[in-house]
Amino acid sequence: KKVYSKLPDGTSVTLDPSKDFRHTFVDWLVSPNNPWFARCAVNRIWYWLMGRGIIHEADDIMFNSKPANPALLAYLEEEFIRSKFDMKHIIKLIVNSDTYQQSFIPHSNSPLAQEKFAYYTTHRLDAEIIVDFLDSLGGRKEKYVSPIPEPFTFIPPENRTISLADGSISSQFLSRFGRPARDSGLLSERKNFSTSSQRLFMLNSNYIQEKLVKGGTMRYLLRNRKFNTNQAYSAIYLLILSRYPSAKELREINEYANKYRTGKTRAMRDLLWALLNSKEFLYHH
Repeated sequence: KKVYSKLPDGTSVTLDPSKDFRHTFVDWLVSPNNPWFARCAVNRIWYWLMGRGIIHEADDIMFNSKPANPALLAYLEEEFIRSKFDMKHIIKLIVNSDTYQQSFIPHSNSPLAQEKFAYYTTHRLDAEIIVDFLDSLGGRKEKYVSPIPEPFTFIPPENRTISLADGSISSQFLSRFGRPARDSGLLSERKNFSTSSQRLFMLNSNYIQEKLVKGGTMRYLLRNRKFNTNQAYSAIYLLILSRYPSAKELREINEYANKYRTGKTRAMRDLLWALLNSKEFLYHH
C-alpha cells in the first residue's frame, strides 16, 4: 500500500512502505533545487570560521533574511552545490581568503565594520577543541558521563572529544566551557564566552597542574638534550601558539628564570601554564 505525504516545501510525494522513508527526505534535502540547505550550511560554516554568519544570527535564516554580502553567500552556495556538498572544499575556500586572514584589529570605528567583515572577529575556541589539546599534553584523560547507562559513556583513549556524536555524553570540563547537549540544534545553545569559573579552572585546577607536571609533553621537552634553554622555550611557543617567541618574550622568560632562580624545569612549566591561560591560545584571532 502506498503512503502519501508532503515534504517541508509542500511538494507531494508517494512513499513506498517497503523502503526507508528517510531516503526520500534526504534526496529532497540535498537536491540543488532546494534553496535552503546549501544556504544554511555555508552560512554555518562561515559562522564557525569567522565568528559571525553572513546572515546573522546564523540560526535565524528566514525567507526575508538579509545577508551582509548577498554576492558572497550566493557564490558559496553555488560552490557547495557544484562540489556535491563538499564541506572541506568550502572550508578551504574561506580559510585561503583575504577576509579570513585579516587582522583582528579593527581599522575603522564604523558600526558596520564587524557586520561587513572588515576585520576578523575574535571568538573563543570550542570546549571540545580545548580539552582535546589539553589531553594531548598527557596525564589524566577526560571522564565522560551520560544519562544513558554504560557502556555508552566508555570512550576509548584514542578517541577525540570532537568526534563525540552524542550530545548527551558530557563531562565537567565540557559543561564548564559551554558545550551544549544539542537539545534544540540551535547554535545559540553553545556558550562560547569566558566566565570566572573557566578562568579559575585554567589557573588553579589540579587537572591543569597534572598536565604541567606529569604530562608526557613536558617530560619530552625536559629530557630532550637536543634543546638548549631557548630552543625549549621556543618549542613551547610553537606547541601552544603555533608561532616562535619574539626576542622580547625570550628575554622576559630568561629574566624571570634568573630573577626567581626557578631553573629550566620550573621556568618551562610556568611558561606552559602562562601560555595556556593566554587569550592568544584560548581564542580564534
